[in-house]
Amino acid sequence: MSLRRSDTITDYEKFLEDMKEKDAKLPSDGPKISIGMKDEKGSLLILGGHKAKLWQLKTGLYAVAGEVTADASKAIELYNQYNNTKLASDYIWMVFEPWYKKQYKIIATVPSSRDPNLKYNITQGPNGEILCDPRCKGFRHYGHCWHTDMIKELINA
Repeated sequence: MSLRRSDTITDYEKFLEDMKEKDAKLPSDGPKISIGMKDEKGSLLILGGHKAKLWQLKTGLYAVAGEVTADASKAIELYNQYNNTKLASDYIWMVFEPWYKKQYKIIATVPSSRDPNLKYNITQGPNGEILCDPRCKGFRHYGHCWHTDMIKELINA
């Protein structure tokens, strides 16, 4: 008995194929990452939907149709309710997070100014944006911090 491609495809590979299909339908002059793109406020699009989209806000909270939660499983539950879908409650961690992390590369590791034993990873996204570790309070609050400012200066020098 031979295995067909559909018998061996992982959730992650299916997700990537679905995103490529969706991106192919977008206007040629528009963004080519339909899922994973950020809006003007820095919110990250996790899932599009015909009735409601699932966003991760810059603060790390999740938003679906104006409802905000800190719980990823609750966000998927809300998404399912609004869009009449049946995604697994661990969808964000099992499918989206591995894909998203592959889009960003670590370009530096910088120590915290308050605790030299704490180190933050600085990443660069596919569009060139420089991001600090989510644990960095300055970056979470202001959208930049001395870690990212320093790396940007080095890159521009």
